[in-house]
Amino acid sequence: MCTQAAAAPVSRMNPARDFGPRRTQAILRIGEKENSDWRYALVPILGPLISPLVAGGIGAAIIKVVGI
Repeated sequence: MCTQAAAAPVSRMNPARDFGPRRTQAILRIGEKENSDWRYALVPILGPLISPLVAGGIGAAIIKVVGI
């Protein structure tokens, strides 16, 4: 049970593991869940695309300030 609880947040950042079940639940309406919470759906897709750009910008700013 501890393994499942620890793996839940990690699997949500993988677009394939997040979007597939979300889409299937939206189409088939399996279980007691009423909606698929599409507000969060773009986070696993856009997060890995935006974060390297932000990190690169911060790194470039640090290099510019330090003068390397």
